[in-house]
Amino acid sequence: SDLEPNHPVTWAQGPDAPPAGKRPPNVVFILIDTLRSDKLSCYGEKLPTSPGLDHLAEQGVRFENVLAQCTWTRPSIGAIMTSRYPRELGLYVEPDQVLPSEFTTLPEIMQAQGYHTIGLTANPNINSNFNFHQGYDFYIDSDVLFYWMPVSAGKTIRGIAPLPPAQELFEKAINLVNETGKAGPYFLYFNFMEVHEWGSTNITTNLLRKEYNGLFQPGDDYTRYLQMVRQ
Repeated sequence: SDLEPNHPVTWAQGPDAPPAGKRPPNVVFILIDTLRSDKLSCYGEKLPTSPGLDHLAEQGVRFENVLAQCTWTRPSIGAIMTSRYPRELGLYVEPDQVLPSEFTTLPEIMQAQGYHTIGLTANPNINSNFNFHQGYDFYIDSDVLFYWMPVSAGKTIRGIAPLPPAQELFEKAINLVNETGKAGPYFLYFNFMEVHEWGSTNITTNLLRKEYNGLFQPGDDYTRYLQMVRQ
């Protein structure tokens, strides 16, 4: 949390360190909005909701205790990206509060260390008008907004259209990487909203793909949520 962009980073030493003269590894940060740990198989869910994440957990580090710094998006992600408490960031209410530029963000640190930084969000609460694009070479906003947000050119409202799906964001990121023509290293950040939208049955806002619609036992209050987690 004390790192600033002008502080040099010492990369890992030992057998896992990059070979001398080689660039640091790419970093991919995926945030799945409103994903409950107790609905993941690697945290005790009996149904096979998360084989991909379970595989990552087996190979990497799985935290047993994690505390969110707030109950909603903007202060929580502001805290994640700055290692500051929401009250210090001044993020309390939804309508118009922005992430202050005075605080150094994780992508700014990565950028200062030679990373090409790309961020993509399906959640309009952290669109660039709220200053969450700090430190990114490219930052792609959600083009679908919540009803209380002012609509600008090229934007629409959730209900008329669904929030951007994960697959769309992945494709945009791959295209951006290809367009830059740079070998890396890359820092890629994604914010996905499929699980957040689990309760929507409106055909214009529903993000559940048909191949996941029949999974698990129908009728359970959480069946649709578990299907979204698996997707």
